Amino acid sequence: MFSEDKESDWNGLIEDIAGLPDFPPDYSPNVIEMFDQQGLLAGMVSGQVVYECQRESSQPSEYVAWYFDGQLALFCVKGNILINRMNLMVIGASIVDSWEG
Repeated sequence: MFSEDKESDWNGLIEDIAGLPDFPPDYSPNVIEMFDQQGLLAGMVSGQVVYECQRESSQPSEYVAWYFDGQLALFCVKGNILINRMNLMVIGASIVDSWEG
């Protein structure tokens, strides 16, 4: 997903997403996917978990990207939230709190 120059890629991603609006408060994604540098971590369709991958402690995630229906919703690097398009969503607050807590 990203090249060896990760910081440059992340900055480019942030610039690309910065102009997009937050998801509306009543938005309920049909498909939720979570990725890290090694690939798909988990996927849900219509509220049902359809894929889940465990990582060993020797394989820490450098970043985690959440996608809602194919659109980037949340992007965290080493526990720091860089992109959050879930600010208006009711469920968004609980997801973000789990990252920050």
